[in-house]
Amino acid sequence: MKYTIFETFFAALLLFWPCGPALADNAIRVVVYGDSLVSGYQLQPEEAFAAQLDHKFKESGFFNAEVKDMSAAGETSAEGLQRLPALLAQRPDIVVVAFGTNDAMRGISVDRIYQYVASIAQQLSAIHAYV
Repeated sequence: MKYTIFETFFAALLLFWPCGPALADNAIRVVVYGDSLVSGYQLQPEEAFAAQLDHKFKESGFFNAEVKDMSAAGETSAEGLQRLPALLAQRPDIVVVAFGTNDAMRGISVDRIYQYVASIAQQLSAIHAYV
C-alpha cells in the first residue's frame, strides 16, 4: 500500500509525539510555517495543509491539537526568518517548516536557503519545539 507524504508525516508525528490522546491534558500547539505550497494558494481553505492536518489530528483522537497556519504566499526563507519572532511568541509544540519554493524561483542558492531554514529550525529547537 502506498502512502502520501502527508500520511507518512502524520504517522511519524503520532509515533514520536510523547503523549497519546487519552493522556494529553494540555493543548498541542502545531504551527504550519512556510510558503504558498503549505498556505493553500489557489485551494479552498479546507484543502490547505493546515486544515488537512487539523482534520487528521481530530480523526485520530487528538481533539486537543490546535493547528495554526502562519504560512505566507510568496514568502522566502529569509522573510520567514525575519518573521520568526512572531512564531516564537506562539510557543508552539510542533512546527512544520516548508520554505524554498520562492527562493528557488528567485535564484537564491541552495546553501543560502539551507542557512535560513537551519537558523529557523535551531531557534525553534531552542524553545523545545519539534521541527
